[in-house]
Amino acid sequence: MENSEQQKKPEMFFARLMTGMAIFVGIICIAWSFLPAIGFISLPMCLGALILVFVSFRYRSKLNMNKRWSIFALVFNIIGGTLGYINYTKHKSIIDFTFSPGSLEKKIIKLAEEDIKKKKQENLLKEITNENTQGDNLDNPSAKDEILTDNSNLHQFGMVSKVDDLRIRAQPSLESDILYKVEFGQHLDYLGEKTKQKTKATIGGTERNDRWYKVRAKTPFLSDGWVYGGAIHSASDPSFLDPNTKRKIKIYSNINIDSIQTLTGISWISNDYEYDGVVSYRNNNADIEKRNGKFYFQGLSKDKNMHGIEGNQAEQILRGSFVAGKMTGSFEQVDHYWETTTVMTLVYNQNECIYYQLETSSEGEESEESERDPEALKMYSIQ
Repeated sequence: MENSEQQKKPEMFFARLMTGMAIFVGIICIAWSFLPAIGFISLPMCLGALILVFVSFRYRSKLNMNKRWSIFALVFNIIGGTLGYINYTKHKSIIDFTFSPGSLEKKIIKLAEEDIKKKKQENLLKEITNENTQGDNLDNPSAKDEILTDNSNLHQFGMVSKVDDLRIRAQPSLESDILYKVEFGQHLDYLGEKTKQKTKATIGGTERNDRWYKVRAKTPFLSDGWVYGGAIHSASDPSFLDPNTKRKIKIYSNINIDSIQTLTGISWISNDYEYDGVVSYRNNNADIEKRNGKFYFQGLSKDKNMHGIEGNQAEQILRGSFVAGKMTGSFEQVDHYWETTTVMTLVYNQNECIYYQLETSSEGEESEESERDPEALKMYSIQ
């Protein structure tokens, strides 16, 4: 009898060990399942722990041991697995993108292509908006809005958009027609007129109470309009805080291509344009390695009357983003010259160019060229 009990001791110890491990895994899975996005890992962990529960039940039945702790282990793992599955359903898009098969380059390209498609749709909407609002009378603001002449020197510096898709309106009112929209970081000429009355509006989650200012975009042939003061920043102040990301945004005005190359690392552009724009930094130090977030520059040729047409300037737009000081994600170079528009899209992974696309349209004709040649990609990589 004593020999029989001695023989059972190792098996009883093994049964208790399996039960204890299953309970431990179940408790860990329950706690882990509450972590955002990665909590779904508790689901496969609990499924694996069910093997331990099965072994525990088998040995306890064989040795006539109490199965209460095995039942506890089973319950804990069922709860942990269920919570893990709920976590997966809540964060499915993030999990599928992060853990699905495929290289990081393919994922970055996919995101960039979605971003490009979105921008094309936005540009089309802007064109439709511009066509539908031509002829609005800008010289007759509503009677309740008294217009003041601004005698300060702010008009010498201009304004900068602090938000994406900033609406330029026909009248100083939130209900007025939208003439066109400008991008984050785009400079505007201030025409020296503002409203006496103020309007309440929410910008970046913060309620503001500001005047309206009369401005003109620097893009050729766009008309004058009114912009809400809470969404712009005077270029006389060299920096501001992004209301959405809370990053420091530094303003650059009237700089040349050499300065653009220093700020962005772009080396293939050569012209005599004058650029205005902004660069995002992650703290108060405007060092190259501190660049973090999006940047935007608009360059205009010094010749304002190309082909003998008054106001006809060549225009270049540069937009992209940095992560930890390195170009990452999609970058666009848009050139408008006479009736031709060229859009070059590059996709970067930490300064390395991994995708190239060129689109040209002229007088209603469009052509598209994609390039993946290693030498071409190397040329656009940033050293």
